[in-house]
Amino acid sequence: MKKFIPAIIAIALILIVVAGSFGMKLKEKYSYSDEQQNLEEYYDLLAAADSRSIAVVLQNERIPNWAKLIDGRCYMELRDVQALLNERFYHDENEGLLIYTTPTQKIIHVVGSNAYSVDGSEQAVDYSITVQEGESLYLALDYVKLYTNFSYELFSEPNRMQLRTEWGSRDTATISKDTHVRVKGGIKSPILRAVEEGEVVTVLETMETWSKVKTNDVMIGYVENKFLEGHMTEDEIPVTDYAEPEYTSIHRDYKINLGWHAIYSEAGNDTF
Repeated sequence: MKKFIPAIIAIALILIVVAGSFGMKLKEKYSYSDEQQNLEEYYDLLAAADSRSIAVVLQNERIPNWAKLIDGRCYMELRDVQALLNERFYHDENEGLLIYTTPTQKIIHVVGSNAYSVDGSEQAVDYSITVQEGESLYLALDYVKLYTNFSYELFSEPNRMQLRTEWGSRDTATISKDTHVRVKGGIKSPILRAVEEGEVVTVLETMETWSKVKTNDVMIGYVENKFLEGHMTEDEIPVTDYAEPEYTSIHRDYKINLGWHAIYSEAGNDTF
């Protein structure tokens, strides 16, 4: 019997090693990853040429446009303001003016200053309304808000902004237990940030075991459905700070024909 003891011990040790290896593989397969996502990379800020760049989330979607933090305030390039917020701002590059008109008023701002005039009446703010950098003209969002209904909220580390131009309803849920928002729907996906029990998130999309959510500080990622409870739909409160005027037009219910007569010199006026 004694001669079999070493063999038995060897077999037992082999079984222990095999079981341990199998257990490690199971743990690796079913354990949650604790890898942290690089947030500057996640918001494409590493690719931005300017450290003052701000990633923009419009409604519930990250868009390729950028805002910029200048002297502690949020600015957007004029072309982005026109495309996303208000197309009525006009830049007169020859005169160095930013012009905005309503049906009854003309608002003129000298580029680079902190002042503007409304039908000749001078107004001033405590920040530069526009900043010219190379060929790009940046417009302060606080000034845009004087003539446009929208909201924005800035977050740091990394710089990101929640921008809203539309309001309706949103689906929400409450975090039932401390967990993590991950980049993708999977336990091996990197972590965007921790969410605590009782925190309310916006549910953007529900799948079989995971849901796409947005946190109140504009982190868009995925949470397991088992950590979401108290689902409800709530109405969003729109911004109505600015009373949009009615732009009317003059029209006729018949065709109007226009013609031109070419004059090539001052003397030609005598034969008109």
